[in-house]
Amino acid sequence: MQRHCIGNKIDLRKGAILHELQKHGLLTNLVVEPMARPHSTWTKPDWERYAEVLHLQQRQIARHEVPWGAGQRQSYFAELSRHDGQDFFLDPDAGVATGKKTQPKHVRPKEVLSLLKHKNVVAVYQHRNYQGVCDRVKEVAEAIQQVAPQGDCLAYMESQFSMLFLSRQPLRLDGIAACLEGPSFNGSLARFRPDRRLLKRVTLLNYKSVAASDVALKQVSFLVGPNGSGKSNFLDALRFIADALNASLDQALRVRGGISLVRRHTSNGAQRFGVRLEFELPASFGWYALAVDAKGTDGYEIGQEECHFVQRNDSRKHFYKVRRGNVVDASIANPPAAASDRLYLVAVSGLRTFRPVFDALAGMKFSNPAPDLIRAVQPSGNSRRMERDGSNLASVLGGLEQRSPGFKKRIDQYLGSIVPNIVKTGRWPTGTGETVEFWQGSKDGGSPLRLPASSMSDGTLRTLGILVALFQGAEQDEPARQLLGIEEPETALHPGAAEVLADAIREAALNAQVLVTSHSPELLQSFPAGSIIAVAADRGATQIGPVDEVSRSAIRDRLFTAGDLLRMDQLNLEQPDPAPPPVPDLFGVAG
Repeated sequence: MQRHCIGNKIDLRKGAILHELQKHGLLTNLVVEPMARPHSTWTKPDWERYAEVLHLQQRQIARHEVPWGAGQRQSYFAELSRHDGQDFFLDPDAGVATGKKTQPKHVRPKEVLSLLKHKNVVAVYQHRNYQGVCDRVKEVAEAIQQVAPQGDCLAYMESQFSMLFLSRQPLRLDGIAACLEGPSFNGSLARFRPDRRLLKRVTLLNYKSVAASDVALKQVSFLVGPNGSGKSNFLDALRFIADALNASLDQALRVRGGISLVRRHTSNGAQRFGVRLEFELPASFGWYALAVDAKGTDGYEIGQEECHFVQRNDSRKHFYKVRRGNVVDASIANPPAAASDRLYLVAVSGLRTFRPVFDALAGMKFSNPAPDLIRAVQPSGNSRRMERDGSNLASVLGGLEQRSPGFKKRIDQYLGSIVPNIVKTGRWPTGTGETVEFWQGSKDGGSPLRLPASSMSDGTLRTLGILVALFQGAEQDEPARQLLGIEEPETALHPGAAEVLADAIREAALNAQVLVTSHSPELLQSFPAGSIIAVAADRGATQIGPVDEVSRSAIRDRLFTAGDLLRMDQLNLEQPDPAPPPVPDLFGVAG
Protein backbone atom coordinates (compact mmCIF):
# COMPACT_ATOMS: atom_id res chain seq x y z
CA MET A 1 0.00 0.00 0.00
CA GLN A 2 1.27 3.46 -0.86
CA ARG A 3 2.14 5.26 2.30
CA HIS A 4 2.05 8.85 1.12
CA CYS A 5 -1.40 9.49 -0.34
CA ILE A 6 -1.41 13.05 1.02
CA GLY A 7 -1.49 15.86 -1.47
CA ASN A 8 -2.83 13.93 -4.44
CA LYS A 9 -5.47 15.35 -6.76
CA ILE A 10 -8.42 14.29 -4.62
CA ASP A 11 -6.88 15.65 -1.44
CA LEU A 12 -6.32 18.97 -3.17
CA ARG A 13 -9.96 19.03 -4.32
CA LYS A 14 -11.11 18.29 -0.77
CA GLY A 15 -8.98 21.14 0.47
CA ALA A 16 -10.32 23.59 -2.10
CA ILE A 17 -13.90 22.76 -1.19
CA LEU A 18 -13.33 22.92 2.56
CA HIS A 19 -11.55 26.25 2.11
CA GLU A 20 -14.50 27.63 0.15
CA LEU A 21 -17.00 26.46 2.76
CA GLN A 22 -15.01 27.92 5.63
CA LYS A 23 -14.53 31.19 3.76
CA HIS A 24 -18.30 31.56 3.46
CA GLY A 25 -18.83 30.65 7.11
CA LEU A 26 -20.68 27.41 6.34
CA LEU A 27 -18.44 25.29 8.53
CA THR A 28 -17.69 26.65 11.99
CA ASN A 29 -14.60 25.72 14.00
CA LEU A 30 -13.93 22.84 11.65
CA VAL A 31 -12.23 19.77 13.13
CA VAL A 32 -10.85 17.10 10.81
CA GLU A 33 -10.91 13.46 11.86
CA PRO A 34 -8.48 11.63 9.57
CA MET A 35 -9.33 8.23 11.07
CA ALA A 36 -5.65 7.50 11.45
CA ARG A 37 -4.39 5.34 14.30
CA PRO A 38 -2.09 7.02 16.81
CA HIS A 39 0.56 4.46 15.81
CA SER A 40 0.17 4.93 12.05
CA THR A 41 3.16 5.44 9.77
CA TRP A 42 2.41 9.15 9.40
CA THR A 43 5.29 11.36 10.48
CA LYS A 44 5.20 14.99 11.59
CA PRO A 45 5.78 16.22 8.00
CA ASP A 46 2.90 14.02 6.85
CA TRP A 47 0.52 15.68 9.33
CA GLU A 48 1.78 19.12 8.31
CA ARG A 49 1.25 18.34 4.63
CA TYR A 50 -2.23 17.01 5.38
CA ALA A 51 -3.16 20.25 7.16
CA GLU A 52 -1.69 22.31 4.32
CA VAL A 53 -3.64 20.71 1.46
CA LEU A 54 -6.89 20.97 3.45
CA HIS A 55 -6.27 24.62 4.36
CA LEU A 56 -6.30 23.80 8.08
CA GLN A 57 -4.42 24.73 11.19
CA GLN A 58 -2.73 21.96 13.19
CA ARG A 59 -5.17 22.56 16.04
CA GLN A 60 -8.04 21.64 13.73
CA ILE A 61 -6.89 18.03 13.39
CA ALA A 62 -8.28 15.59 15.95
CA ARG A 63 -5.56 13.40 17.48
CA HIS A 64 -6.46 10.53 19.75
CA GLU A 65 -4.96 8.44 22.48
CA VAL A 66 -7.56 5.73 21.90
CA PRO A 67 -6.71 3.65 18.81
CA TRP A 68 -9.21 3.22 15.97
CA GLY A 69 -10.04 -0.43 15.61
CA ALA A 70 -12.08 -3.41 16.74
CA GLY A 71 -13.29 -3.15 20.33
CA GLN A 72 -12.33 0.52 20.64
CA ARG A 73 -15.00 2.23 18.55
CA GLN A 74 -17.13 3.41 21.47
CA SER A 75 -14.20 4.89 23.37
CA TYR A 76 -12.81 6.40 20.18
CA PHE A 77 -16.01 8.28 19.41
CA ALA A 78 -16.55 9.24 23.05
CA GLU A 79 -13.22 11.02 22.93
CA LEU A 80 -14.51 13.27 20.19
CA SER A 81 -16.96 14.84 22.65
CA ARG A 82 -14.26 17.28 23.66
CA HIS A 83 -14.86 18.96 20.30
CA ASP A 84 -18.52 19.57 21.11
CA GLY A 85 -20.03 22.42 19.08
CA GLN A 86 -17.64 22.08 16.15
CA ASP A 87 -18.22 20.74 12.65
CA PHE A 88 -16.50 17.49 11.71
CA PHE A 89 -14.81 16.32 8.54
CA LEU A 90 -14.31 12.52 8.42
CA ASP A 91 -11.49 11.53 6.10
CA PRO A 92 -10.43 9.50 4.20
CA ASP A 93 -13.44 7.51 3.04
CA ALA A 94 -14.67 7.31 6.62
CA GLY A 95 -18.15 6.71 5.31
CA VAL A 96 -21.25 5.41 6.95
CA ALA A 97 -21.60 1.64 6.92
CA THR A 98 -24.90 0.64 5.37
CA GLY A 99 -24.78 -2.86 6.83
CA LYS A 100 -24.04 -4.63 3.55
CA LYS A 101 -20.26 -4.90 3.79
CA THR A 102 -18.98 -3.10 6.83
CA GLN A 103 -15.32 -2.19 6.49
CA PRO A 104 -13.15 -1.37 9.51
CA LYS A 105 -12.95 2.29 8.55
CA HIS A 106 -16.66 2.70 8.01
CA VAL A 107 -18.66 4.41 10.71
CA ARG A 108 -22.01 3.03 11.73
CA PRO A 109 -24.93 5.47 11.49
CA LYS A 110 -25.44 5.63 15.26
CA GLU A 111 -21.79 6.59 15.74
CA VAL A 112 -22.03 9.39 13.22
CA LEU A 113 -25.21 10.61 14.85
CA SER A 114 -23.40 10.83 18.16
CA LEU A 115 -21.40 13.61 16.49
CA LEU A 116 -24.51 15.40 15.26
CA LYS A 117 -25.78 16.83 18.53
CA HIS A 118 -24.57 20.36 17.90
CA LYS A 119 -22.58 20.20 14.68
CA ASN A 120 -22.51 19.19 11.05
CA VAL A 121 -20.52 16.24 9.74
CA VAL A 122 -18.78 16.08 6.38
CA ALA A 123 -17.77 12.63 5.13
CA VAL A 124 -15.71 11.83 2.03
CA TYR A 125 -16.14 8.91 -0.36
CA GLN A 126 -13.61 8.05 -3.02
CA HIS A 127 -14.73 6.12 -6.09
CA ARG A 128 -13.64 5.11 -9.54
CA ASN A 129 -16.60 6.52 -11.40
CA TYR A 130 -19.41 9.01 -11.03
CA GLN A 131 -22.15 6.37 -10.92
CA GLY A 132 -20.39 4.78 -7.96
CA VAL A 133 -20.58 8.11 -6.17
CA CYS A 134 -24.33 8.41 -6.74
CA ASP A 135 -25.03 4.84 -5.65
CA ARG A 136 -22.90 5.17 -2.54
CA VAL A 137 -24.47 8.45 -1.47
CA LYS A 138 -27.96 7.01 -1.85
CA GLU A 139 -27.02 4.02 0.33
CA VAL A 140 -25.62 6.30 3.00
CA ALA A 141 -28.67 8.56 2.97
CA GLU A 142 -30.91 5.52 3.42
CA ALA A 143 -28.77 4.23 6.29
CA ILE A 144 -28.89 7.59 8.06
CA GLN A 145 -32.64 7.71 7.55
CA GLN A 146 -33.11 4.48 9.48
CA VAL A 147 -31.70 5.98 12.66
CA ALA A 148 -32.46 9.66 12.13
CA PRO A 149 -35.79 10.27 10.41
CA GLN A 150 -35.29 14.04 10.84
CA GLY A 151 -31.74 14.03 9.45
CA ASP A 152 -30.63 15.90 6.38
CA CYS A 153 -28.09 15.10 3.67
CA LEU A 154 -26.56 17.09 0.85
CA ALA A 155 -23.84 15.74 -1.44
CA TYR A 156 -21.26 17.41 -3.65
CA MET A 157 -20.16 14.87 -6.26
CA GLU A 158 -17.29 14.85 -8.73
CA SER A 159 -16.15 12.01 -10.98
CA GLN A 160 -14.06 10.16 -8.38
CA PHE A 161 -15.22 11.33 -4.99
CA SER A 162 -18.07 12.92 -3.11
CA MET A 163 -18.46 14.97 0.03
CA LEU A 164 -21.59 14.14 1.97
CA PHE A 165 -22.87 16.76 4.39
CA LEU A 166 -24.95 15.37 7.25
CA SER A 167 -27.04 17.19 9.81
CA ARG A 168 -29.47 16.02 12.47
CA GLN A 169 -31.40 19.29 12.05
CA PRO A 170 -32.53 20.78 8.72
CA LEU A 171 -29.27 21.64 7.01
CA ARG A 172 -27.32 24.67 8.12
CA LEU A 173 -25.28 24.16 4.96
CA ASP A 174 -27.96 25.45 2.60
CA GLY A 175 -25.49 27.93 1.16
CA ILE A 176 -23.31 25.18 -0.31
CA ALA A 177 -25.06 25.50 -3.65
CA ALA A 178 -24.15 29.18 -3.88
CA CYS A 179 -20.42 28.77 -3.22
CA LEU A 180 -19.78 25.49 -5.07
CA GLU A 181 -21.40 26.34 -8.39
CA GLY A 182 -18.63 28.64 -9.61
CA PRO A 183 -16.35 27.93 -12.58
CA SER A 184 -13.69 26.28 -10.41
CA PHE A 185 -16.11 23.58 -9.23
CA ASN A 186 -17.31 21.18 -11.90
CA GLY A 187 -19.17 18.74 -9.68
CA SER A 188 -22.89 18.50 -9.09
CA LEU A 189 -25.00 19.02 -6.00
CA ALA A 190 -27.86 16.80 -4.93
CA ARG A 191 -30.08 16.81 -1.87
CA PHE A 192 -30.85 13.48 -0.24
CA ARG A 193 -33.51 14.25 2.29
CA PRO A 194 -34.83 11.37 4.35
CA ASP A 195 -38.42 10.40 3.80
CA ARG A 196 -40.53 13.21 5.24
CA ARG A 197 -43.91 12.02 4.01
CA LEU A 198 -46.82 12.46 6.38
CA LEU A 199 -49.15 10.20 4.38
CA LYS A 200 -47.81 7.02 2.80
CA ARG A 201 -51.13 5.70 1.50
CA VAL A 202 -54.69 6.99 1.10
CA THR A 203 -57.73 4.75 0.67
CA LEU A 204 -61.13 6.15 -0.32
CA LEU A 205 -64.53 4.50 -0.53
CA ASN A 206 -67.57 6.17 -2.14
CA TYR A 207 -66.25 9.70 -1.60
CA LYS A 208 -67.98 11.98 -4.13
CA SER A 209 -67.06 10.64 -7.59
CA VAL A 210 -64.42 8.21 -6.25
CA ALA A 211 -65.95 4.74 -5.91
CA ALA A 212 -62.82 3.12 -4.56
CA SER A 213 -59.11 3.97 -4.64
CA ASP A 214 -55.97 2.87 -2.83
CA VAL A 215 -53.05 5.16 -3.65
CA ALA A 216 -49.47 5.36 -2.39
CA LEU A 217 -48.12 8.91 -2.15
CA LYS A 218 -44.56 10.15 -2.74
CA GLN A 219 -42.79 13.16 -1.28
CA VAL A 220 -44.14 15.06 -4.28
CA SER A 221 -47.21 13.60 -6.01
CA PHE A 222 -49.12 15.00 -8.96
CA LEU A 223 -52.75 14.08 -9.53
CA VAL A 224 -52.94 14.40 -13.30
CA GLY A 225 -55.99 14.17 -15.50
CA PRO A 226 -58.43 16.19 -17.60
CA ASN A 227 -60.87 18.68 -16.13
CA GLY A 228 -63.82 16.96 -14.49
CA SER A 229 -61.97 13.68 -13.94
CA GLY A 230 -62.10 13.93 -10.13
CA LYS A 231 -58.63 15.16 -9.17
CA SER A 232 -60.02 17.72 -6.75
CA ASN A 233 -62.29 15.15 -5.09
CA PHE A 234 -59.28 13.09 -4.00
CA LEU A 235 -57.66 16.18 -2.49
CA ASP A 236 -60.96 17.21 -0.92
CA ALA A 237 -61.19 13.90 0.94
CA LEU A 238 -58.00 14.81 2.81
CA ARG A 239 -59.29 18.34 3.41
CA PHE A 240 -62.53 16.85 4.72
CA ILE A 241 -60.60 15.05 7.48
CA ALA A 242 -58.68 18.21 8.39
CA ASP A 243 -61.89 20.29 8.44
CA ALA A 244 -63.72 17.72 10.60
CA LEU A 245 -60.84 17.71 13.12
CA ASN A 246 -60.40 21.50 13.21
CA ALA A 247 -64.12 22.38 13.31
CA SER A 248 -66.59 19.49 13.48
CA LEU A 249 -67.81 16.62 11.35
CA ASP A 250 -71.17 18.34 10.99
CA GLN A 251 -69.61 21.53 9.61
CA ALA A 252 -67.30 19.61 7.27
CA LEU A 253 -70.37 17.92 5.77
CA ARG A 254 -72.50 21.07 5.65
CA VAL A 255 -69.96 23.18 3.72
CA ARG A 256 -69.92 20.40 1.12
CA GLY A 257 -73.68 20.36 0.76
CA GLY A 258 -74.47 17.60 3.26
CA ILE A 259 -73.86 13.88 3.21
CA SER A 260 -76.03 13.39 0.13
CA LEU A 261 -73.45 15.29 -1.93
CA VAL A 262 -70.39 13.80 -0.20
CA ARG A 263 -71.46 10.15 -0.38
CA ARG A 264 -71.31 8.63 -3.84
CA HIS A 265 -74.66 7.15 -4.85
CA THR A 266 -74.10 3.60 -6.04
CA SER A 267 -76.20 1.10 -7.94
CA ASN A 268 -76.20 -1.28 -4.97
CA GLY A 269 -77.48 1.43 -2.62
CA ALA A 270 -74.38 1.57 -0.37
CA GLN A 271 -74.94 4.08 2.45
CA ARG A 272 -71.34 4.46 3.64
CA PHE A 273 -68.38 6.56 2.59
CA GLY A 274 -64.95 6.27 4.18
CA VAL A 275 -61.36 7.50 4.29
CA ARG A 276 -58.24 5.74 5.53
CA LEU A 277 -54.87 7.48 6.01
CA GLU A 278 -51.63 5.59 6.67
CA PHE A 279 -49.25 8.08 8.30
CA GLU A 280 -45.62 8.45 9.37
CA LEU A 281 -44.59 10.72 12.24
CA PRO A 282 -41.12 11.29 13.74
CA ALA A 283 -42.02 9.27 16.85
CA SER A 284 -44.65 6.86 15.53
CA PHE A 285 -46.34 5.31 12.50
CA GLY A 286 -49.81 3.88 11.95
CA TRP A 287 -53.20 4.57 10.41
CA TYR A 288 -56.46 6.40 10.96
CA ALA A 289 -59.76 5.39 9.33
CA LEU A 290 -63.27 6.81 9.37
CA ALA A 291 -66.55 5.51 7.90
CA VAL A 292 -69.68 7.68 7.90
CA ASP A 293 -73.13 6.16 7.32
CA ALA A 294 -76.15 7.95 5.89
CA LYS A 295 -79.38 7.96 7.94
CA GLY A 296 -82.54 9.03 6.18
CA THR A 297 -82.39 11.99 3.79
CA ASP A 298 -79.76 14.22 5.38
CA GLY A 299 -78.85 12.42 8.61
CA TYR A 300 -75.58 10.64 9.35
CA GLU A 301 -73.65 8.83 12.05
CA ILE A 302 -70.10 7.60 12.45
CA GLY A 303 -70.41 3.91 11.76
CA GLN A 304 -66.79 3.17 12.55
CA GLU A 305 -63.63 5.07 13.55
CA GLU A 306 -60.25 3.60 14.43
CA CYS A 307 -56.72 4.82 15.06
CA HIS A 308 -53.73 2.50 15.48
CA PHE A 309 -50.07 3.46 15.79
CA VAL A 310 -46.76 2.17 17.14
CA GLN A 311 -44.17 4.22 19.01
CA ARG A 312 -40.73 4.00 17.40
CA ASN A 313 -38.69 4.18 20.60
CA ASP A 314 -40.33 1.35 22.54
CA SER A 315 -42.66 -0.39 20.01
CA ARG A 316 -45.64 0.24 22.27
CA LYS A 317 -49.01 0.06 20.50
CA HIS A 318 -51.74 2.63 21.00
CA PHE A 319 -55.21 2.33 19.53
CA TYR A 320 -58.94 2.80 19.84
CA LYS A 321 -61.97 1.30 18.07
CA VAL A 322 -65.30 3.09 18.06
CA ARG A 323 -68.57 1.71 16.64
CA ARG A 324 -71.71 3.89 16.39
CA GLY A 325 -70.86 6.01 19.41
CA ASN A 326 -69.43 3.22 21.58
CA VAL A 327 -65.79 2.53 22.43
CA VAL A 328 -65.46 -1.21 21.84
CA ASP A 329 -61.70 -1.49 22.48
CA ALA A 330 -58.83 0.85 23.35
CA SER A 331 -55.34 0.93 24.77
CA ILE A 332 -56.40 3.93 26.87
CA ALA A 333 -57.12 3.49 30.54
CA ASN A 334 -60.54 4.98 31.29
CA PRO A 335 -61.19 6.15 27.70
CA PRO A 336 -63.38 9.24 27.18
CA ALA A 337 -66.98 8.75 26.13
CA ALA A 338 -67.74 8.59 22.41
CA ALA A 339 -70.57 10.16 20.39
CA SER A 340 -71.99 8.97 17.09
CA ASP A 341 -71.72 12.41 15.46
CA ARG A 342 -68.29 13.53 16.69
CA LEU A 343 -64.81 12.30 15.84
CA TYR A 344 -63.20 10.37 18.67
CA LEU A 345 -59.73 11.56 17.64
CA VAL A 346 -60.82 15.02 18.81
CA ALA A 347 -61.91 13.55 22.16
CA VAL A 348 -58.51 11.90 22.76
CA SER A 349 -56.45 14.81 21.41
CA GLY A 350 -55.86 15.95 24.97
CA LEU A 351 -53.91 12.77 25.69
CA ARG A 352 -50.15 13.04 25.20
CA THR A 353 -49.93 9.85 23.17
CA PHE A 354 -52.64 10.76 20.63
CA ARG A 355 -51.96 14.49 20.36
CA PRO A 356 -49.23 14.21 17.64
CA VAL A 357 -51.59 12.24 15.39
CA PHE A 358 -54.35 14.82 15.85
CA ASP A 359 -51.96 17.73 15.22
CA ALA A 360 -50.54 16.16 12.06
CA LEU A 361 -53.88 15.30 10.44
CA ALA A 362 -55.61 18.50 11.55
CA GLY A 363 -52.57 20.44 10.34
CA MET A 364 -52.81 19.32 6.71
CA LYS A 365 -52.89 22.50 4.61
CA PHE A 366 -54.61 23.15 1.30
CA SER A 367 -54.42 26.06 -1.09
CA ASN A 368 -56.52 27.33 -3.98
CA PRO A 369 -55.97 31.12 -3.81
CA ALA A 370 -58.79 33.37 -5.02
CA PRO A 371 -57.38 36.56 -6.61
CA ASP A 372 -60.50 38.61 -5.80
CA LEU A 373 -60.16 37.83 -2.07
CA ILE A 374 -56.42 38.57 -2.10
CA ARG A 375 -57.10 41.85 -3.90
CA ALA A 376 -59.67 42.96 -1.32
CA VAL A 377 -58.84 44.72 1.95
CA GLN A 378 -58.22 42.00 4.56
CA PRO A 379 -58.60 42.05 8.37
CA SER A 380 -55.39 43.04 10.16
CA GLY A 381 -53.48 40.33 12.02
CA ASN A 382 -50.31 38.33 12.23
CA SER A 383 -51.32 34.87 11.00
CA ARG A 384 -49.04 31.85 10.75
CA ARG A 385 -51.35 29.80 8.58
CA MET A 386 -52.77 31.02 5.29
CA GLU A 387 -56.41 30.35 4.57
CA ARG A 388 -57.08 28.07 1.61
CA ASP A 389 -58.42 30.99 -0.46
CA GLY A 390 -55.63 33.42 0.52
CA SER A 391 -58.04 35.78 2.27
CA ASN A 392 -55.47 36.50 5.03
CA LEU A 393 -52.39 36.59 2.79
CA ALA A 394 -51.34 40.08 3.91
CA SER A 395 -51.07 39.10 7.58
CA VAL A 396 -49.22 35.86 6.71
CA LEU A 397 -46.66 37.84 4.69
CA GLY A 398 -46.21 40.26 7.60
CA GLY A 399 -45.69 37.41 10.04
CA LEU A 400 -43.15 35.72 7.75
CA GLU A 401 -41.22 39.00 7.45
CA GLN A 402 -40.87 39.12 11.23
CA ARG A 403 -40.28 35.44 12.01
CA SER A 404 -38.25 34.29 9.03
CA PRO A 405 -37.02 36.97 6.62
CA GLY A 406 -34.91 34.33 4.84
CA PHE A 407 -37.93 32.31 3.73
CA LYS A 408 -39.82 35.51 2.92
CA LYS A 409 -36.93 36.51 0.66
CA ARG A 410 -37.10 33.14 -1.14
CA ILE A 411 -40.80 33.74 -1.86
CA ASP A 412 -40.00 37.16 -3.30
CA GLN A 413 -37.17 35.73 -5.40
CA TYR A 414 -39.42 33.07 -6.91
CA LEU A 415 -42.16 35.63 -7.58
CA GLY A 416 -39.64 37.96 -9.22
CA SER A 417 -38.52 35.13 -11.51
CA ILE A 418 -42.11 34.50 -12.58
CA VAL A 419 -43.32 38.12 -12.68
CA PRO A 420 -40.54 40.41 -13.99
CA ASN A 421 -39.71 43.58 -12.06
CA ILE A 422 -41.35 42.48 -8.78
CA VAL A 423 -38.61 42.94 -6.17
CA LYS A 424 -40.49 42.62 -2.89
CA THR A 425 -43.90 41.98 -1.31
CA GLY A 426 -45.37 42.80 2.06
CA ARG A 427 -48.48 44.07 3.82
CA TRP A 428 -49.90 47.56 3.43
CA PRO A 429 -51.99 48.87 6.36
CA THR A 430 -55.17 50.70 5.37
CA GLY A 431 -57.80 52.54 7.34
CA THR A 432 -60.01 49.48 7.73
CA GLY A 433 -57.49 46.65 7.58
CA GLU A 434 -54.57 45.78 5.35
CA THR A 435 -53.77 44.59 1.84
CA VAL A 436 -50.82 43.02 0.05
CA GLU A 437 -48.21 45.41 -1.31
CA PHE A 438 -45.87 44.87 -4.26
CA TRP A 439 -42.65 46.74 -4.94
CA GLN A 440 -41.98 46.99 -8.66
CA GLY A 441 -38.54 47.93 -9.97
CA SER A 442 -38.34 50.80 -12.45
CA LYS A 443 -36.83 50.33 -15.89
CA ASP A 444 -34.60 53.41 -15.55
CA GLY A 445 -33.02 52.18 -12.31
CA GLY A 446 -34.91 54.58 -10.07
CA SER A 447 -36.62 53.82 -6.78
CA PRO A 448 -39.06 50.85 -6.79
CA LEU A 449 -42.72 51.70 -7.18
CA ARG A 450 -45.09 50.62 -4.40
CA LEU A 451 -48.35 49.12 -5.68
CA PRO A 452 -51.39 47.68 -3.86
CA ALA A 453 -52.85 44.27 -4.65
CA SER A 454 -55.75 45.95 -6.43
CA SER A 455 -53.31 46.96 -9.18
CA MET A 456 -52.00 43.44 -9.84
CA SER A 457 -53.22 40.76 -12.24
CA ASP A 458 -55.00 37.56 -11.21
CA GLY A 459 -51.94 35.53 -12.22
CA THR A 460 -49.59 37.54 -10.00
CA LEU A 461 -51.88 37.36 -6.98
CA ARG A 462 -52.57 33.65 -7.37
CA THR A 463 -48.87 32.87 -7.87
CA LEU A 464 -47.93 34.73 -4.69
CA GLY A 465 -50.60 32.79 -2.80
CA ILE A 466 -49.26 29.47 -4.12
CA LEU A 467 -45.67 30.36 -3.16
CA VAL A 468 -46.68 31.38 0.38
CA ALA A 469 -48.67 28.15 0.71
CA LEU A 470 -45.63 26.12 -0.34
CA PHE A 471 -43.26 27.74 2.14
CA GLN A 472 -45.51 28.34 5.14
CA GLY A 473 -44.30 26.32 8.12
CA ALA A 474 -40.85 25.74 6.59
CA GLU A 475 -39.37 28.54 8.70
CA GLN A 476 -39.60 26.47 11.88
CA ASP A 477 -36.30 25.24 13.30
CA GLU A 478 -37.50 21.64 13.20
CA PRO A 479 -40.54 21.46 10.93
CA ALA A 480 -43.19 18.91 11.85
CA ARG A 481 -44.37 16.38 9.29
CA GLN A 482 -46.91 18.18 7.16
CA LEU A 483 -48.84 17.78 3.92
CA LEU A 484 -49.51 20.63 1.51
CA GLY A 485 -52.29 20.21 -1.03
CA ILE A 486 -52.11 22.65 -3.97
CA GLU A 487 -54.92 22.86 -6.51
CA GLU A 488 -53.88 23.57 -10.13
CA PRO A 489 -51.03 26.02 -9.43
CA GLU A 490 -50.66 26.67 -13.17
CA THR A 491 -54.03 28.47 -13.36
CA ALA A 492 -53.64 32.03 -14.73
CA LEU A 493 -49.90 31.42 -15.07
CA HIS A 494 -47.93 31.73 -18.30
CA PRO A 495 -46.65 28.28 -19.41
CA GLY A 496 -43.11 29.62 -19.52
CA ALA A 497 -43.17 30.19 -15.75
CA ALA A 498 -43.96 26.53 -14.99
CA GLU A 499 -40.27 25.60 -14.69
CA VAL A 500 -39.76 28.17 -11.92
CA LEU A 501 -42.88 26.94 -10.16
CA ALA A 502 -41.58 23.36 -10.42
CA ASP A 503 -38.35 24.47 -8.71
CA ALA A 504 -40.38 26.04 -5.90
CA ILE A 505 -42.34 22.81 -5.45
CA ARG A 506 -39.12 20.78 -5.26
CA GLU A 507 -37.65 23.15 -2.66
CA ALA A 508 -40.83 23.14 -0.60
CA ALA A 509 -40.74 19.32 -0.65
CA LEU A 510 -37.53 19.43 1.37
CA ASN A 511 -39.68 20.37 4.35
CA ALA A 512 -43.14 19.01 3.55
CA GLN A 513 -45.02 16.45 1.52
CA VAL A 514 -46.59 18.15 -1.49
CA LEU A 515 -49.69 16.90 -3.32
CA VAL A 516 -50.61 18.84 -6.47
CA THR A 517 -53.57 18.60 -8.85
CA SER A 518 -52.60 19.63 -12.36
CA HIS A 519 -53.14 19.19 -16.07
CA SER A 520 -50.11 21.26 -17.10
CA PRO A 521 -47.56 19.46 -19.34
CA GLU A 522 -45.02 22.20 -18.62
CA LEU A 523 -45.21 21.68 -14.86
CA LEU A 524 -44.67 17.91 -15.15
CA GLN A 525 -41.75 18.25 -17.54
CA SER A 526 -38.98 17.45 -15.04
CA PHE A 527 -40.74 15.12 -12.58
CA PRO A 528 -40.34 11.32 -12.70
CA ALA A 529 -43.12 8.87 -13.52
CA GLY A 530 -43.24 7.70 -9.90
CA SER A 531 -44.48 11.14 -8.83
CA ILE A 532 -47.51 10.98 -11.09
CA ILE A 533 -50.92 9.60 -10.13
CA ALA A 534 -53.21 9.29 -13.12
CA VAL A 535 -56.87 10.25 -12.74
CA ALA A 536 -59.57 9.32 -15.26
CA ALA A 537 -63.37 9.32 -15.38
CA ASP A 538 -65.21 6.22 -16.58
CA ARG A 539 -69.02 6.43 -16.78
CA GLY A 540 -69.19 8.95 -13.98
CA ALA A 541 -66.77 7.15 -11.64
CA THR A 542 -63.27 8.44 -10.91
CA GLN A 543 -60.40 5.99 -11.32
CA ILE A 544 -57.10 6.78 -9.63
CA GLY A 545 -53.80 4.93 -9.82
CA PRO A 546 -50.23 4.84 -11.18
CA VAL A 547 -49.50 5.46 -14.85
CA ASP A 548 -49.21 2.37 -17.04
CA GLU A 549 -45.97 0.53 -17.85
CA VAL A 550 -45.78 1.95 -21.37
CA SER A 551 -45.79 5.49 -19.99
CA ARG A 552 -43.30 4.61 -17.24
CA SER A 553 -40.93 3.00 -19.75
CA ALA A 554 -41.07 5.99 -22.07
CA ILE A 555 -40.17 8.33 -19.21
CA ARG A 556 -37.56 5.98 -17.74
CA ASP A 557 -35.83 5.52 -21.12
CA ARG A 558 -35.95 9.30 -21.68
CA LEU A 559 -37.96 8.92 -24.85
CA PHE A 560 -40.52 11.38 -23.52
CA THR A 561 -41.08 13.42 -20.40
CA ALA A 562 -44.27 13.14 -18.39
CA GLY A 563 -45.22 16.52 -19.82
CA ASP A 564 -44.73 15.26 -23.39
CA LEU A 565 -47.01 12.27 -22.75
CA LEU A 566 -49.68 14.44 -21.16
CA ARG A 567 -49.50 16.85 -24.10
CA MET A 568 -50.02 13.92 -26.50
CA ASP A 569 -52.82 12.47 -24.34
CA GLN A 570 -50.71 9.33 -23.80
CA LEU A 571 -50.23 9.50 -20.02
CA ASN A 572 -52.50 6.57 -19.27
CA LEU A 573 -53.82 4.98 -16.10
CA GLU A 574 -52.59 1.48 -15.38
CA GLN A 575 -55.41 -0.86 -16.36
CA PRO A 576 -56.72 -3.10 -13.57
CA ASP A 577 -57.34 -6.81 -13.96
CA PRO A 578 -60.53 -7.74 -15.83
CA ALA A 579 -62.09 -8.98 -12.59
CA PRO A 580 -63.85 -6.30 -10.50
CA PRO A 581 -61.47 -4.82 -7.90
CA PRO A 582 -62.21 -5.76 -4.29
CA VAL A 583 -63.84 -3.18 -2.05
CA PRO A 584 -61.04 -1.45 -0.09
CA ASP A 585 -60.73 -2.57 3.52
CA LEU A 586 -60.64 0.65 5.49
CA PHE A 587 -60.04 -1.07 8.82
CA GLY A 588 -57.61 -3.89 7.96
CA VAL A 589 -53.99 -4.16 9.12
CA ALA A 590 -51.74 -1.60 7.42
CA GLY A 591 -49.61 -2.93 4.61
